[in-house]
Amino acid sequence: MLTTTTLLGKSAFNERHPLALGTASYTKTAMVAAALDEADVVLSVGASLSRDFTAAHIPAGKRHIQCSVDPDDFNTYFPLEVGLVGDAQLVLQQLLDDLADRRVDRRDARARREGVIEQQRAEWDARWADKRNSNETPINIYRLVADFGKAFDPVTTVVSHEPGATRDVLVPQYRSVNPRGYLGWGHSTQLGFSLGCSMGAKLACPEKLVVNFMGDCGIGMVGTDLETAVRLGIPILTVVSNNGTMGNYERLIPRAMELYGAAEIGGRYADMARALGVHAERIDAPAEIIPALQRAARATQDGSPALVEVMTGVEPDLSYKG
Repeated sequence: MLTTTTLLGKSAFNERHPLALGTASYTKTAMVAAALDEADVVLSVGASLSRDFTAAHIPAGKRHIQCSVDPDDFNTYFPLEVGLVGDAQLVLQQLLDDLADRRVDRRDARARREGVIEQQRAEWDARWADKRNSNETPINIYRLVADFGKAFDPVTTVVSHEPGATRDVLVPQYRSVNPRGYLGWGHSTQLGFSLGCSMGAKLACPEKLVVNFMGDCGIGMVGTDLETAVRLGIPILTVVSNNGTMGNYERLIPRAMELYGAAEIGGRYADMARALGVHAERIDAPAEIIPALQRAARATQDGSPALVEVMTGVEPDLSYKG
């Protein structure tokens, strides 16, 4: 069985597992897209399957088995062949026990499937290699996310995002490995939520490096709340992708763009954060990404909130969106 999660469930399954496809969201890996197209049966566990723009499109005609604690989820978005009312952990254990009782040797079939996924993953990784390794300036956001993944162990890190580009790049590109190592949120687009979310995560997991990725629009909404982190001694790390625009909104507000340049924004967010007592740096060269992130992480270990403002370019290329 191939495994994917919803945006809200990202990190519930180790994305380095050979049968893990990644997260099925608005953006997704090639492996997720192929599996959703090819699947005969979709087994969903602990998911409402609500049709939302942050959820991956599931083609019509699939056979659906759904497990939920709330039977009101059943037959709401897809007609079910089987509905299972129960706690996800208990139902999954019962399914495993049933498979064990059947004593069917699936090792060869699993090995073949793992080989297919490995090949698809290699091809997908090659598709993004140039952007992940880009030395262009302004900095490519894919290079930022790739270097972040190199700098820190996901086992000891908790990551969250904002709506828009930070979510749409992080979700398929960043591979989470342990439960609650990634706090995905969707079905809503309120900018700035990741800042408070990350402060709460740090209070819950003080031993972890807690990182929230924001765009310039997100921090423009709530940036002064960094003072809360300083005042209360909550040492989170905020990474700001500053590309000077509210991306992907131009098509929705053409008149406001024409009259007011509504999507064009700007600011020096590291300066603002520093004035609030935060360890803050602003970088504009790809080679500076990892050293700046590591210095910021050390600052959090010393008890200070930290912020790294990364001057990025507008990146329209998204992975299997929709």
